[in-house]
Amino acid sequence: MWEVLTGRRDGKVSLSSEALANIPSPFSNFSTLLKSFQSKGLTVHDLVVLSDRTSNKIVGELQKSTDFFKEFAQSMKRMGAIGVLTDNSGEIRKTCGVINS
Repeated sequence: MWEVLTGRRDGKVSLSSEALANIPSPFSNFSTLLKSFQSKGLTVHDLVVLSDRTSNKIVGELQKSTDFFKEFAQSMKRMGAIGVLTDNSGEIRKTCGVINS
């Protein structure tokens, strides 16, 4: 699949309302999705690879080869770098799903 970078800082509080506010609607059109992806530093290529738009010609071409999985992995790594906390913000968790005590 893809290498998940470790050692990143996570917040101490997770709110579903924050998550939903930062995820584009599944009903968004291409222009809205592109603006959303670009606002996070992602490209149109990332949009095509990460979106469930299986009728899209580019995705169809990529799926015919092993390139799709390579491209998907690269886009997932870029997406994993969105909004990374630094300095004293958050914490590096000992167990991923549990706040350190």
